[in-house]
Amino acid sequence: MKLNKTLTIALIILLIILVSIVSFVGVYTQDNYKMKSLIEEYEFTSDLDGYVKIVLAVDDSTNTVYYDKDGNKVDQKAEDGTEEQVPVNPEENLTKENYIKTRKIIEERLASVENKLANIEIMRYAVTETDINDYIIRQDEEDGKIEIYLPDNEYASISMYLATTPGKFTVEDSNGKVFLDNADLQRVVPQYGISSSGSLAQKLAFVFKDDAKEKISELNDAILDIPVDVTTDSAENSTEENSDENEYKIMIKCDGVELGTVEDYITSKTIEIDESFNSGLNYAMLLPGEALPVIYESPTADRYINSDITDEIIVEIGLAVAIIIVIALVGLIIKYKKNGLLASIAFIGYVALLLLVIRYTHIDISIPGAFGILVNFIINYILSIHLLNLLKSENNENGVKRAFNNGMLSMLLILVPVLLIGITLTLATWLTVYSFGAIVFWGILLMIVYQWVVTRTLLVCGAKKE
Repeated sequence: MKLNKTLTIALIILLIILVSIVSFVGVYTQDNYKMKSLIEEYEFTSDLDGYVKIVLAVDDSTNTVYYDKDGNKVDQKAEDGTEEQVPVNPEENLTKENYIKTRKIIEERLASVENKLANIEIMRYAVTETDINDYIIRQDEEDGKIEIYLPDNEYASISMYLATTPGKFTVEDSNGKVFLDNADLQRVVPQYGISSSGSLAQKLAFVFKDDAKEKISELNDAILDIPVDVTTDSAENSTEENSDENEYKIMIKCDGVELGTVEDYITSKTIEIDESFNSGLNYAMLLPGEALPVIYESPTADRYINSDITDEIIVEIGLAVAIIIVIALVGLIIKYKKNGLLASIAFIGYVALLLLVIRYTHIDISIPGAFGILVNFIINYILSIHLLNLLKSENNENGVKRAFNNGMLSMLLILVPVLLIGITLTLATWLTVYSFGAIVFWGILLMIVYQWVVTRTLLVCGAKKE
């Protein structure tokens, strides 16, 4: 029986050593003459990993509008015509209410990216909530200036596009009559379809709301007015030059840019146009939703700002924590002898396992999250001392079991409320708070299971048989 206990202790210690090597050192393989880690890397938020700062100023420029001699708007300067400088942002739009509304629309766009990507179901764009929600927006409500702080990751370009694009969508004819706009859109989906030649083509589908039926019906009436392109060889040359200018057509536009034309009668609430998949993805992120009431200048510069906590500081803090842990565990060994040694070995295994859990649950570590890791270490150390004190008066296996169980049950009155606090904080949309809550939750949950399975087994096997 004593041999079995010794083998059990040796096996547990061996497993702890293996887990510690994987967690603290890592496992590597050679990949193209480089050593590649097989273990997930730590993920950090912008307060530890740096961020991209984008500054947006209200556009105060003007556009030149040309008119012919009859006062009709034309694309180019006309003979005997006039021109006018029209502000990009009309004066009546430059209000505090519109500045605030613009910021809120940008926030809604960034917050909805995760759901939109999930709906599009593109495997290469699989994201987690924390990838998108790690941003900060600040605004001067008097002049409308906006500062956006984004994590420097693969989603920064999408986030920047959403923050700086007006997003005014229209279905209109060549006379300027608008049939459908942002308020009528339900969703935009990039997809694959069949071209007129029968080959596979990239498409962009605009799906409209049910209550846009009357507008679509009016649009269909206009589609019937589109002239059929029937020309003879003799007439072709005489009409070719003016056909594009005089042709009546219905266009889909976004921010004044023509994306495609509507030529076929709409039998459903969907319009499809040819569009590359990547461009279509951008429009799917941008639409539907309100257009920005205030137009901002394209950011002249976005600069990467390093975190105040550099990699060197993180390493130094990590070493300091490791030294403190070693000193604390030596204290346990000195005071509690064999039980202290077994509890110390178990503590090291808990630390290694918690760090692996954080990596494989893809929790972004923020400054509060790093503090949450220390909180778990401290609580686990206090729990170990509490259990060891109860075991001091026990010198047999049954006594150790009874004392350990009673000690854990009494500590659950503290651990369970902390666990519930962690669960509550994971519901926060602020990433730094989420990071702390998620780490505390997993740390306490792991602690309860680990102490009862690993630490208890070591201490019971180390006790004498009655």
